[in-house]
Amino acid sequence: MCGDVTRLRRMEQHDRRLEQNDRRLEIEQQRVEIEREQLKIERGRYKAELRTKKKQKRSKADENDEEQEKEPKPHWSECLGISKWPPYVPSAAAQPPVAPAPSDE
Repeated sequence: MCGDVTRLRRMEQHDRRLEQNDRRLEIEQQRVEIEREQLKIERGRYKAELRTKKKQKRSKADENDEEQEKEPKPHWSECLGISKWPPYVPSAAAQPPVAPAPSDE
């Protein structure tokens, strides 16, 4: 009879341990789910921050474009005080032949 009681007690303890393990697993699963939700929230915040930064960059670029449209930048040659185009110098082949001067012979 003592052996039977001991066996029953051991089975009860084993069942309690299994129940405790089940509870621990449930708690761990809940913790993981909470962390996943927090991660989703953080990703959403990060994406929102990136969007606002992109919008700010676009607005600054648009402002710069508007300023450039108002005052066109001078060509670099104008800044240096030279002509955009080099002066035209015809080549020797493009020159019409010159008739020799009449000689007084």
